[in-house]
Amino acid sequence: MTTLYRPVLIETTEQAEQLPLSTRAIRPDGQAAARLDGVSEGGQWTSKLRLYAHDEVIGWTALVPVEAEEERTRPVPLYATTAHVSPTSIAETPARRLVTPWEDA
Repeated sequence: MTTLYRPVLIETTEQAEQLPLSTRAIRPDGQAAARLDGVSEGGQWTSKLRLYAHDEVIGWTALVPVEAEEERTRPVPLYATTAHVSPTSIAETPARRLVTPWEDA
């Protein structure tokens, strides 16, 4: 499994409360915080400078972790395009992409 991070704008206090623990968020000016358990009750947001309540992170962009599975398909032919390589030489490379739950919708 591979973890990808999807940027999501935090628009409500309820949304901030429901984001998974260990989610990182970035304020428009670049200040960052993380939602960590054990820092305070309710898993509030913390940075090196201070704690933030859920309503204080409204307008921030959360980087929500999403598990992705690698999907492989049959090999795709790659044709040589340089002058010093024969145009008939082909390298077989398997096509690969990461599939995430939000693509299912």
